[in-house]
Amino acid sequence: MFLLLKLHAYDEGGTHFFVLENDEECPEMETIFWPPVLQVMGIRERPWKFLLLRNPSKPIDRWLTEWPRIQVLEPDLADIMDISAENYLLSTPMFDVDENAISEWKRCVRSCGRDLQKASLALRYVLASNTDPSVAEYVAVLPQVEELLGKDTSTIMERILERVPTKVQILLSDLIGIILFAKRPLNRAELRDISRVLHRIRYASFDDLSFIDDTFHFLDSWLPGVFDFTFDEVRLQHPDARTFFLGINSGEPKIDKSAAEGTIAHICIEYFRDHAFTNISETMFSRRKSSAQPDISSPRNNLADYAVRYWHQHMRKTLERFPSENSEALRFLQGENYLALKNWRKALYAVSNSVIEDQEIGFYPLAYIACTDLQSILKTWIANEPALPPQPQLEGALTTAIKASNLAVARVLIPIVNLKDPANAESVLHAASSLGNEEFSISLIRTVLEVCPEFKWHPCLICRAAWLGQEKLV
Repeated sequence: MFLLLKLHAYDEGGTHFFVLENDEECPEMETIFWPPVLQVMGIRERPWKFLLLRNPSKPIDRWLTEWPRIQVLEPDLADIMDISAENYLLSTPMFDVDENAISEWKRCVRSCGRDLQKASLALRYVLASNTDPSVAEYVAVLPQVEELLGKDTSTIMERILERVPTKVQILLSDLIGIILFAKRPLNRAELRDISRVLHRIRYASFDDLSFIDDTFHFLDSWLPGVFDFTFDEVRLQHPDARTFFLGINSGEPKIDKSAAEGTIAHICIEYFRDHAFTNISETMFSRRKSSAQPDISSPRNNLADYAVRYWHQHMRKTLERFPSENSEALRFLQGENYLALKNWRKALYAVSNSVIEDQEIGFYPLAYIACTDLQSILKTWIANEPALPPQPQLEGALTTAIKASNLAVARVLIPIVNLKDPANAESVLHAASSLGNEEFSISLIRTVLEVCPEFKWHPCLICRAAWLGQEKLV
């Protein structure tokens, strides 16, 4: 989730404190984030405290109504917005800015309900569109800005897109889709690698290579004001921009979600084939082997960390709509380019927690598939194989899938793993107890009881369940 990058945590006197900025940016907060957080808060031995920095005009999430809280009095939003507007103007090196310009600009921002993002979007569009060299003062363009502010955000966005030539629009559409559906905000180095691969596989004839050398500048020059590049990461500046690109209100999406997810997956697989990735993955693997745990935050000076973690999640989203697209993923996981596949597996071990990843897991196709959540790929692979792999490989793949929370894959593997073998059953149950999914563990225990009634239950299974507060499982 993009949101978690704005989560700051620290420990003080046995209490865990979390500071969370702008949680209202994420529409899934009430359904995806808060319910499991509050569940965990209820069973942790150490107390958790959250400080939420959010828009005071929006009510607190209904999930928090049962929890004690202190709500800070609403600040003077008008003063805050005036200061923000002034700071924005002073940081925009377009013209010399005097007190008169600042005063007129604040008036502009107030005229659109203090929507600073909308005002800056209109301002950047007007400045980019104005080719009159006689315009030497900032206030000269403000009437055009005010005229735009009387329209909705989608109208301003449409005007920005109208400036872009058709050939560039196609490339921008790919880049926007990647930014919209990336699992987290991409930084400059990651977007540079993405653009480099994109150029190789789709835009070899595109002669403006600035989109590779400095993708941030390329985006900002063609779509002025649409993106925010704070902290060297790219995000949409206005909250309505996502709605506009997805066509939620108009019914005419500018970006196809499934196509964008497929583009990202394809780029990641191509990236694994790069010679540079061989060296990067080897470095990641060697560094990980020499330490007890992976780095808290992986270096982001290339696409490696993102591609390794997320390519299969993007592929799964694509396959939900285009099942026939599974051939590329299947070829990759079957080792069409074995070096690329092995390098991905090494890098995956490097970025994973040791509870989830074991470097001793073998390098064979089923183990690779188990590292992903691609259930359809697994079913296709099993259907095409003349015979099942040996039981040690099946058990190892099932254990890997469970540890990685790929439960759809695990459920496909359970019927073909010999759980009558106590060693297999114990390994799989230990993996499930580490995962902490209560319903899945209960289902697995019932399966073991059916096929192996004489199984000797290890005490640590109930200890782990009790420690995790899993009452039904205990």
